Amino acid sequence: MSSKTVEAPRKLSDSLVQRLSQLAQANNGVVPLHGRLFAQWMHHAFPRECPYPHPAGTTSPQTPDEWMQATGQQDSKKTVEEITAHVDADGACTLPMGAQARKHHDFKENELPWDDSEELLRPVVTVPKVAAQSAADAAAEAQAAGEANPSMRLALPRHVTLLSMLPSLLSKLATFVSLAFVLAFMAWKVTASGKEVEPMNPITFVQMLLRDRRSSRAGMIPF
Repeated sequence: MSSKTVEAPRKLSDSLVQRLSQLAQANNGVVPLHGRLFAQWMHHAFPRECPYPHPAGTTSPQTPDEWMQATGQQDSKKTVEEITAHVDADGACTLPMGAQARKHHDFKENELPWDDSEELLRPVVTVPKVAAQSAADAAAEAQAAGEANPSMRLALPRHVTLLSMLPSLLSKLATFVSLAFVLAFMAWKVTASGKEVEPMNPITFVQMLLRDRRSSRAGMIPF
């Protein structure tokens, strides 16, 4: 691949090809694209396009605003004059530049430093054989217990018990007893009055009972 600073086709250095091969050998023949070492390899291949991947916790990046607040600077950029003065004061001006410098990228003496510490997004977590065997044995015992006692599979859930159903049963029982008491009281009052009651619907029956009660006790209605 080509970029603004790298021309293609290109021939990678032997050391860079060897590092990529070592990275694949350490990961069962594949190269994890989202690992730190491959990002470092890309930085070596495209030093101006791919940033150097610092190990986690070793840097404290700042935005321009945060840097200005920490240093007290009013601007995060240098003027052209300041940059020119900084470059002129550096002895690197005698080194080759431009297309001539690109020919020296792959020289061994010009190689960038390499750090072998790897960091992956999802590190592989290995389960000890003892723990895995214990879990398998526990699952087998639970399955065997369920087959030995089929009634266990038909048991009620833990939250459904007789104690939890008791309030509902008592409420229904109280409603039934209250209704029976009211009907018995009405029948007793009609019988005590000595009047023959013709067959009638419940609404007419209650209206007659209340009318008789009001006429006997100045509007007092029985509970």
